[in-house]
Amino acid sequence: RAGNLMREGDAVIVMCGVKSLDRVVLKKDGTYGHRRGVFFHDQFIGRPFGCRIVARKSQGGKGAERGHCYALRPTPELYTGGAITFRTQLVFGEDAAVISLRLNLRPGSVVVESGTGSGSLSRVLLRAIRPGGYLHTYEFHELRARSIRGVLDAEPALRDSVTVYHRDVCARGFSPLRRTRELVGVGADETAAGAVAPELADAVSLDLPSPHLAVPHAARVLKPGTGMLCSYSPCVEQVQRTCEALRALHFEELVTVEVVLRPMLVREDQEAEADDYRDWSVRNLEPYVSTAARNREKRTFAKHSRKREGERKRKRADAESLGETEDGAARDALSQGGPVLPRAMWDTQAIALLPRAEVRGHTAYLTFAKYYGPPSAASS
Repeated sequence: RAGNLMREGDAVIVMCGVKSLDRVVLKKDGTYGHRRGVFFHDQFIGRPFGCRIVARKSQGGKGAERGHCYALRPTPELYTGGAITFRTQLVFGEDAAVISLRLNLRPGSVVVESGTGSGSLSRVLLRAIRPGGYLHTYEFHELRARSIRGVLDAEPALRDSVTVYHRDVCARGFSPLRRTRELVGVGADETAAGAVAPELADAVSLDLPSPHLAVPHAARVLKPGTGMLCSYSPCVEQVQRTCEALRALHFEELVTVEVVLRPMLVREDQEAEADDYRDWSVRNLEPYVSTAARNREKRTFAKHSRKREGERKRKRADAESLGETEDGAARDALSQGGPVLPRAMWDTQAIALLPRAEVRGHTAYLTFAKYYGPPSAASS
């Protein structure tokens, strides 16, 4: 938006620390209280996103130091990282990125989502299809549906690009897709007043306990030949039933993937060899691993370091006993007319890519398929 300024009614992510993220809707006379101090909304209004705000009042009494916060523009990563107040099972960034890529989302795409939950995936989908795209998202739980509709209304960049439906997709299917900022209630059906001709979707995303029951309804709203479907399922039994339903309805190019985050540690070592790292357990830098495991891996690394240093000293001692000192090597190079290289350039240098022995646990299986339409349409 022009000016990148915060205005009254905007949603702002207030960050008072790495693990302290709160979503605040700005009001003219509003306040935000935190242990770092009291922040008044008029301190935010008119200032750019990303600015530093100093508390107008301290929480520690007279003479206490006033803290500060940062006013950030809402993003899917910030919401998933802790700013969501109505929490359900979250779709983490790794899974959401793969979903956006394999669904071939781009600006202007029309997407249907079932299983809105806290809206973490909805935000990623909206970011991929804007500008020009539209999201139709369905939620079975009425309270969650109203909550996500209210959250999106506070963000001008998103509220005109999404319609929220309160509906049981598995039992009643998708209602005619319409573009409205009002919550479409459970009573909406094909004969509802104001219903428009259903538009076909470029992609459908299912995050449901029984996604195989929604596959026939998804086939009715997908564009034949180009429509893509994604099913987010924690259990492999759900994947099996979904794949059976997809094949029965002539979906093709079925593929199921699991996204596992495995951090790597890159080390640069002088005169190191690959065998030095073969049995070395990677030093764990992740905060969620126990202190005992980190200390154990540090001791293992120290043991290997002492062993390698001893071998290097023996090699240097052997070379010096044979007269192959640094000065002797330089004289030999000069006598032969060759260049004299600094000692640091002679040393072999190894860059080791060290995978963690343990990885983050399973989140979900992602099943993708392409809809080509019924056999008659595909053959024509």
